[in-house]
Amino acid sequence: MFRSRITIAILLACATLAISALVSYLRPPLPRVHDEFSYLLAGDTYAHGRMTNPTHPMWRHFETMHVIHQPSYASKYPPGQGLALAVGQRFFGWPIVGVWISSVLAVLACYWMLLGMTPPKWAAVGAACLILHPGFEIIWGQSFWGGSVAFIGGALVLGAAARMLRPAATLRVADATAMAVGTLVLANTRPFEGALYCLLVGVWMVVHWTRHGWPTLPALSTRVLLPQLLILGAGFLVMTAHNRAVTGSSLTMPYQVHERTYALCPVFLFEAPITGKHYLHDAIRKFHEEWSMKWYNDQWTLHGLLMTKWRFFYWSTDVLLPYVVLVPVLMLPWWRGSKWRWPLALLIAVWALTQATVWNWPHYIAPVAPVVYLLVVDGLRNLRVATRRFAWSRSSIALLIGFQALLCGTAIATWVNESTADWHWYRNAMQQHLEDEPGKHLVLVEYSPEHHPHAEWVWNEADIDAAKVVWAHSMSDEENAELIDYFQDRHVWHVAADLPQPPLAPYKAPSEPKPHDP
Repeated sequence: MFRSRITIAILLACATLAISALVSYLRPPLPRVHDEFSYLLAGDTYAHGRMTNPTHPMWRHFETMHVIHQPSYASKYPPGQGLALAVGQRFFGWPIVGVWISSVLAVLACYWMLLGMTPPKWAAVGAACLILHPGFEIIWGQSFWGGSVAFIGGALVLGAAARMLRPAATLRVADATAMAVGTLVLANTRPFEGALYCLLVGVWMVVHWTRHGWPTLPALSTRVLLPQLLILGAGFLVMTAHNRAVTGSSLTMPYQVHERTYALCPVFLFEAPITGKHYLHDAIRKFHEEWSMKWYNDQWTLHGLLMTKWRFFYWSTDVLLPYVVLVPVLMLPWWRGSKWRWPLALLIAVWALTQATVWNWPHYIAPVAPVVYLLVVDGLRNLRVATRRFAWSRSSIALLIGFQALLCGTAIATWVNESTADWHWYRNAMQQHLEDEPGKHLVLVEYSPEHHPHAEWVWNEADIDAAKVVWAHSMSDEENAELIDYFQDRHVWHVAADLPQPPLAPYKAPSEPKPHDP
């Protein structure tokens, strides 16, 4: 039995890695969303063996979304996703490999979780459903902003809890360790959603033990609490050391520094907007004053709140719900008397409580996504039971999964063939062109008054001075001259980023007309 499970795990891992690598080969993933660039900065920082980077003397030219420059230069996000990207960059040369690895680990964590709650063959079916989900393979598996890492944390916590709650279960240090590791993963990827998830899992365990009998105190102390305290304590020390290195305070996260420095829109709907912010760059002002605050303001009417939350829920189905295998889950009254009543309540409670935040993007709910696959597997099992008197029953699950694979392949083909006529493709082409040119380069980016803040060109590596290509905001003539004087050894270029197919042109002195001037 153990050998067969290892064999299945290896097959699942190989299938996940093969699909991820093939899709990346067919369409090399490029960062586009602000968050992706910020996570790449974190990955580059960690790949060079640093927790953060010193503030650059010319940092005002390098300000951008989701990045802090004071008291140090770093991503605002928790380090979990950045560490995954750092593994890919440091050991394989490409950050995307870290995403592939996290996808593989997510599938294996899902399989391990299901083995603790379902028969082995159904655990394999559930993991296969995850592999064949287009959202998992594309939205999480071909982007740099994550989802799979938080999924791993959620699967470890749930799988460990299920093993501890089995009838006549023997508490094991291995399960307690898995739960503690999963908790740390969630704390370093999705702290708020992860905290809610872990808290509710803890409530589930306490209620279960209260009803069915508590483990003996020696077993609970030595096999659960002690190893968890050691692991969580060590993790807390590392997290506080990271905070101290980035922000100067052990208990102040980079996210908090960023929000104090730049944000107008609060994190929660019940909080008041922040005022009195000054922005050096109009694109950053637009992002915070117009785009971010619109999401907040839209949810201050009942109609706006319902419509906005519905949009977020609809987008979340792209990564939460396997399209085809959802059918048996919706059609069968599998929840009546089911032992999965608590997991279902956990899913609903976490989703409901997280609606208090302004944004609810699909990867935010990743910690609770493993519960969906547990419920899907139970729905498939009930479908098999309900249809066993029919001749086609034995092939029904295979047909559903086959159709799911067809939909996944279609979604991948559509994604691979999407248009490349967008700003991030042009920026990447310029980056590649300049990296192939001799010497080092400085690119001054200029935006029009109509510039959309999501098309942000100014992103840089962790070590700006050592970078082959540096991207900077074009500011006043005096400030540009100061920047150019700092980078005396570089070729200086100018790009009017909002022109159609933006041209890369040598920078001209202020007395000379710029390429887009009349």
